Amino acid sequence: MRKCVIFTGGEIDKDFSFIDINEVKKSFVICADSGYIYAKKAGIEPDIIIGDYDSLGFIPENINEKFIFPKEKDDTDLMLAVKKALNRGYKQIDIYGAFGGRFDHMFSNVQALSFIAENRAVGNLISECERVTLLNPGDYEFKYKDNYSLSLFSYTDDVNGLTLKGTKYITDNITLSNHFPLGVSNIIIQENASISFKSGKLLVVQSKMINNISENA
Repeated sequence: MRKCVIFTGGEIDKDFSFIDINEVKKSFVICADSGYIYAKKAGIEPDIIIGDYDSLGFIPENINEKFIFPKEKDDTDLMLAVKKALNRGYKQIDIYGAFGGRFDHMFSNVQALSFIAENRAVGNLISECERVTLLNPGDYEFKYKDNYSLSLFSYTDDVNGLTLKGTKYITDNITLSNHFPLGVSNIIIQENASISFKSGKLLVVQSKMINNISENA
């Protein structure tokens, strides 16, 4: 399944070592405003650029498709890009540059994942040290990543029927509430962790641990 990759205007590691450039080049690429800078530095030509260009400061030339919006609008530049990806039929959307800076922007980026899930697709916020995914009910697998934690949060009031295997702390058909951080700082101990749940929306966060501090938080 061909996926869509979105570059937006947060912080990205300067050497781009965590990004599989060849895989991105096989994907449909959208740049939201100043995300264009990151794509160009990584040697990636976007298929679409979109936004109000207040951060970028100019409208790039020689792009297949350009969409220009006013500064005063209901959607963030990232949401404009997400809607464009969904309208083109993409069911996996990987987003780079969604971390760093203001917390309100970060939280709105998580809400963009919820919008993606509402439209029966899967979105990922990806940085050098984090991978954040928001899931609808179902069965999923997450690969072991050395020195990474695995944290689960209920994005809705509750996540029901949560079963978790292949991790240090396992569960069997429990309810996870958004009123208490029960699922924080687990770790995958097998090749894959399996996650299944019956209702609600589950926020999955894989974070790089520093000197194993996160594991013991």
